[in-house]
Amino acid sequence: MANKIKKILGSILEDTHIDKLEHTKKEIEKTLGQNFYEKHIKKMFFDDNSLKIISKSIEAKTEINLIKKNLNIINI
Repeated sequence: MANKIKKILGSILEDTHIDKLEHTKKEIEKTLGQNFYEKHIKKMFFDDNSLKIISKSIEAKTEINLIKKNLNIINI
């Protein structure tokens, strides 16, 4: 019974990519600071297996594009 529940929860988390979103958020906060994330990021979500980050300003988008290569979200 416990294994069934674990498999179901694992598939739900895998489908919604919650763990990857949390990892990416922590990486952004570590690199640019928590204050940056709270002030400049509107929304972060997966669309067709690619991460989309919606920012509030073009400056924030530029900062994210500069560190995008350093974010290791594929190998989680």
